[in-house]
Amino acid sequence: MINHMAETESKTLLYFIKSPDHDLKSIETFLNKREFQVMSESNLQLVVSQIEKHKPQFIFLALDHHDPAINTIPNLIYPISSAIVIPYTNSTSIRDISRLDQSQYEHKLYPPLSGPSIQRVLNKLAQTVQLIDQSMLFSKDSADNTPQVMSHSPATTDQNSIEKEIRNHFLNFATKDQLTTTYSLPKIEKKLSQEQKNNLEHSFEQQVKPDLIDLIKANKQTTPQLDQLFEVKSIHVLIIQEKNWTGYLTIASENHLEFNLAKNILHNWVCDNIGGQHNESQILFMQLDIPQINYQKFCKLKSDFSQNLTYNGQQTLIAFFAFSPFEVINTPTENFNYIEVPVEFLKPKTNLPFEVCLFLPENNKFLNYIHLGSTMGDTQIYRLHARNISHVYSPFEYNHALLRYKAEFNIYSLIDSYDSIKNTIPKSS
Repeated sequence: MINHMAETESKTLLYFIKSPDHDLKSIETFLNKREFQVMSESNLQLVVSQIEKHKPQFIFLALDHHDPAINTIPNLIYPISSAIVIPYTNSTSIRDISRLDQSQYEHKLYPPLSGPSIQRVLNKLAQTVQLIDQSMLFSKDSADNTPQVMSHSPATTDQNSIEKEIRNHFLNFATKDQLTTTYSLPKIEKKLSQEQKNNLEHSFEQQVKPDLIDLIKANKQTTPQLDQLFEVKSIHVLIIQEKNWTGYLTIASENHLEFNLAKNILHNWVCDNIGGQHNESQILFMQLDIPQINYQKFCKLKSDFSQNLTYNGQQTLIAFFAFSPFEVINTPTENFNYIEVPVEFLKPKTNLPFEVCLFLPENNKFLNYIHLGSTMGDTQIYRLHARNISHVYSPFEYNHALLRYKAEFNIYSLIDSYDSIKNTIPKSS
């Protein structure tokens, strides 16, 4: 599930500190049938020893427990466990709901408690930790630091929040200088080595090409997917966010190819030959509309590596474009609630698919600057530059929208640079 927890074959252990009158049998059945193992206990005198023994990854805390000692449980847990605590209540009373509202936890569960609601909050946490893991991969000092277990201290209630838990986890990998603003990423792209290119070419012919042809054969449509590769208006893009290489794999096909099935083949191909993790949750594959372009000439001139296959006289062309981690990957703020957006990525007169916020250091607040779907004008961008603001921010929920926006921005920039020189290319090219 979560990257650093999924390395073992055992299920993710969920521990419920429940009230004696809670019936969680249906919830436990739901979760046990999935990638989780569930334990529960209502006797507060037993929970600490059980948590220390079984080491759950997540602890669900019933704030409506009738024993007032429930308030002391978090402070007893943190010295012995690295688990993330998620409070909940099954009671619908105003007092218990208010108590849950006023708790300082980022993630909490309201009644009625259900298996799907628990799974949703865990999936959201998985996305957050995935973003952190990506940032850790590119920490310039991460190779010299040994990962440590999350540390906890029985201090204030605020330290129990999920933002603090995750931030403390990241502190083990980052230097003080990196934390003064945000987690910096390299701004220079890493080109493919000749050995990597040779491995990609060989494995494409031996493995990938036959698999893609099988997908094309399975599609019964015979009319071309697009007119010709020199009249491409739309491409499919696989975003590569790996430690050894970042960038985009693009694909355009005259054949009818089921791209949602092809993405796993292509992602595994990249991981096997460039280096990376075979994690399906990290596969981000999308269709982008682009200005009409001669895709073959464009790839020949601008890509780092490309491969072509022909079936029934129709072509499919796959190309790699290397970009720096700074250009591809999203960078979280220290509390991980927001994503840093460099001002240089903001395009004027474009409906932005994410919210834009400014950070106010005086009161440690984020102020909405551009609403979702609104157009940022030239004047607004000028004001940012005039005030020496190099970064704005967007809520974490727009993580995927920002990754897509960056992909479009970077690929469009390549096309613009190609358009500026294409007329100088000899016809023989």
